[in-house]
Amino acid sequence: MEVGPINALNGFPTWYKDENGLRLQLNVNPNDPFSGITPADLPNPAQPVSFPANFPSEGFYLLGEAEMETGSGGRARLVLALEAAFISEIPRDSDQIVFGRVRIRVDGLQPNTKYTVTHPYGVETFIADPDRRGFGEINFTEDIGGLCGANFELALTSRIHPFLRWDPTVAPAAPEGYLGDPNVLHPVIGSPLVDRFGQPQNIFRIEGPGIGIGSPDRSTSPGINPNNCIETRNFSILGRISTVSGVDVSRTTYTQSENSGGFIDVFAKSDDTPQQIEVSGSGIVPTFLKGENGLYFAHISYTGEIPPSVVTVRNITDGPESIKGAVPVDFITATAIYDNVTQLLKVEASSSDSINPINLSIRDFGLGDLPIPADGVLLLNLTNVPANVHIQSTAGGHKIIPVIVTGGI
Repeated sequence: MEVGPINALNGFPTWYKDENGLRLQLNVNPNDPFSGITPADLPNPAQPVSFPANFPSEGFYLLGEAEMETGSGGRARLVLALEAAFISEIPRDSDQIVFGRVRIRVDGLQPNTKYTVTHPYGVETFIADPDRRGFGEINFTEDIGGLCGANFELALTSRIHPFLRWDPTVAPAAPEGYLGDPNVLHPVIGSPLVDRFGQPQNIFRIEGPGIGIGSPDRSTSPGINPNNCIETRNFSILGRISTVSGVDVSRTTYTQSENSGGFIDVFAKSDDTPQQIEVSGSGIVPTFLKGENGLYFAHISYTGEIPPSVVTVRNITDGPESIKGAVPVDFITATAIYDNVTQLLKVEASSSDSINPINLSIRDFGLGDLPIPADGVLLLNLTNVPANVHIQSTAGGHKIIPVIVTGGI
């Protein structure tokens, strides 16, 4: 599974893509009947979606649900989701999280009894906990992702992939551009597993003593005692197939050695299918980035005594275009060497801007920032050496470099 560029409009990944190449986007359109979002989910239902003022507290790239009834009339519910939410459940920038969820909740069971739950992404075994009514219950949730904010790639380690979708061999077909209609129960495909009978595990099944007796979801699978099993192959499936690739700007640095101008290096990322990505800005001739395998680059000239304050990077393949602004900063070249014998740390640093007045300093070093002299060399007597040195430039550049240790013990 892969995660795409960040959407500048809401701070969430533009898409997640599974190993089958199926790419899903976050859908928080309350006017889309397949989004799972309604105007009531917005702080102001009468206004359009906007981030963060009028944005839902959660949304989904994928949501699959299935429900059954136990023989005692209890409810069994399965939730499989790739969910977007916020740390405090309140839409705020930098609080965005994405996680993969497996949730299983069942009541009306025999207490202290073993039950086996089979679903598209695994097989779980539980001992039902006694509840207040004298029945047994299962209450299981597994959330895996960047639950402290950002770190969107951590959701890739969850079990929610490849993505489930409506079985195309069973009518009706899924709405165009979607995994299915969440308002209609339908068989699904997509499980990466097979069950003990060698069948694709596109099923929600619970096995345990007497669970099937009297249940409308009593198993009909060959080789299973229906008295001890309930199952369904019908799921509610939500997910919109992504129509955009997006763009992320990984680095924008400039070099200036003449008063009349210099060069800007732009590094960008997008999907690994060919994209047309353009950079433009003041003093720049609009230029397409070269790229392959999702990585794009341009080395372009600019005119002027200083670099442009911002450049605009557009993925014009997308409709509408995906746009990111980036501030060019200088590139810092540096080394840090500590002599263990003399206890002397020597930091040498220079900026890629040799024309404009630039000051370099070492950040958060002891009691505060330490300026690096104009000749670019700073010497410090230290009995304790840091593992890294963080150098900051007044032109916006920064670099963290490891300290090299030389000398004897």
